[in-house]
Amino acid sequence: MSDMNRLHKALRQGDLLRNESIADMEKPTPQYGKTGYGLGYTTTQVSPLDITIQGHTEGYSGSFSFWYYLPEKDTYLISDLNSIGTDPNAMKTIRSSILQYLKGTIPDKNKKQ
Repeated sequence: MSDMNRLHKALRQGDLLRNESIADMEKPTPQYGKTGYGLGYTTTQVSPLDITIQGHTEGYSGSFSFWYYLPEKDTYLISDLNSIGTDPNAMKTIRSSILQYLKGTIPDKNKKQ
């Protein structure tokens, strides 16, 4: 998992792609309500937490993974969840709990302390 976080950080910081490619990757087109989907990368405003997540998700019955960057927190988050079943709310509940914890424990990078 730490390798995936290093890869994600290198990708976002321009160590692997040109700045133009990163801009295309992050440029969302409106889809699925508030989610924007660029080149394999989504930007989502999570309500009611009022936090933005950027990244990619993948899964199939019984397994779900996500690879997120939280811009307000300058934080990378990766998770691989097995045996969550087919309940679509299970992933939302787990993700929401993790994001709520992070929102309360990591200061926003743009706010003065």
